[in-house]
Amino acid sequence: MGDMLNNIDLNHIRKTNWYRQGGAGRPGYFYIPFSTAMKVWGRKNTILAQRGCLHHGYFNKDVEYKIAMQYIGRQLKNIKYIDEIIKKWFDCERDLRKFIKSIDFNKLSGLSNSALLKLYKEFTQLDFKTWEISIHIEVFDPWADKIIADFLAKDRLDLNGNKIKVLLSPDKLLFAQQEDDELYRIARLPVGKQEKALIGHQKKYFWLNSDWANVIVLDVNYFRKRMNNARKQNILQEVVDNQKQLSMSARSLFYFFRQMSYWRDERKRAALINNNYYYAFFQEFARRTGASYEAISFATPAEIITSRLEFTPAFKKHLKARTEKCVYYWDKREHNEVVLIGKEYDEFMSALDKAFSGQFKELRGVPACRGIVRGVVKIINTPDDFTKMKLGDILVAPMTRPEYLPLMKKAAAIVTDEGGVTCHAAIVSRELRIPCIIGTQVATEVLKDGDLVEVDANVGVIKMIHKA
Repeated sequence: MGDMLNNIDLNHIRKTNWYRQGGAGRPGYFYIPFSTAMKVWGRKNTILAQRGCLHHGYFNKDVEYKIAMQYIGRQLKNIKYIDEIIKKWFDCERDLRKFIKSIDFNKLSGLSNSALLKLYKEFTQLDFKTWEISIHIEVFDPWADKIIADFLAKDRLDLNGNKIKVLLSPDKLLFAQQEDDELYRIARLPVGKQEKALIGHQKKYFWLNSDWANVIVLDVNYFRKRMNNARKQNILQEVVDNQKQLSMSARSLFYFFRQMSYWRDERKRAALINNNYYYAFFQEFARRTGASYEAISFATPAEIITSRLEFTPAFKKHLKARTEKCVYYWDKREHNEVVLIGKEYDEFMSALDKAFSGQFKELRGVPACRGIVRGVVKIINTPDDFTKMKLGDILVAPMTRPEYLPLMKKAAAIVTDEGGVTCHAAIVSRELRIPCIIGTQVATEVLKDGDLVEVDANVGVIKMIHKA
């Protein structure tokens, strides 16, 4: 056992009730939200594990439940509580946007090391402030459904699945819907005005297909090709009608989760835009240090700042090893962050995997949109997997994102590892009326491409019919 592992409490790892979420991503892009979770929830309650560009975040489920119930308690006392929090987030987000506008990212190469690092430090600090407010969205992924079910039982409310679906639907357009709606309107402009409008549209939505692993800058031609297939978007008006029978406390609860859905989407919009600027910093850091962009994207902000961009050969070697597999965690005293690689990674993950997998006796999740279908599994981890998806397949992914929409429209059903009632898969599946099970935690590991399965989204169970 390595020296670093000796300073880690593996008994705590084994005894903790872990909730897991993940997908494609590089630590350089999401280390800020991860470090925020460590600060807010406790460092021993948060683990980040990487295999290449696939990551899993592990969070203490019991801690998340306590935090979730604190939020719900405050919301039931004040229906505008969630609005007050969202406003604070938007204020911080505006400060970050203002700072970004003050930087000419095309001229980073002309700055001294100290000036460049000063900008990067301020950028990450402002980003941290936004995440410090919004990180609590995550605590509802494993618990939202239980909270709603418990509340309905306590309030003696008998709502069918469709009414609950409607009451949880955002009463604002999500950013992917906004983009599609705006593109629809551009398509109906006089031909002479379309090009100028498309250029403005590209500047506004160039980041649309980026994620936590890859920064993709969309050009005008991408939007031009999509223009004639864009749809007019409408808000689900049924929400208002379905609230009439509810008590004030029930209205407050469902309002909370609708606002959470909207806020999650706005946070995602901000993160995808921010990743373009992280990418610019990482490219410049790579140029100056001689480390690859790939390696830089596995360094923490603290490591980059304290190094003064003078990377030692040993540190470069360690960063390169991280790109294969690594774990970010804290020692027993919670003072020192450790990054485990190689055999130490294997030993740590062996203990963690045993604790995590022991929770699952069957492949089960939370129904997001009801229905029962059979189909062939296609595992979609990254955009590189998109071509596998055929009409009528079962889409199985760690989570879905806006760029998954064409695949979701092809799917007979959707199954995700993570997510709660406010996640992207839940919202879109309800809109498309496609059976969907979210929050299985392990579907992408248990299932394989070509498996024939039955997705029973009435009860949240995935049954194996025939293995590939």
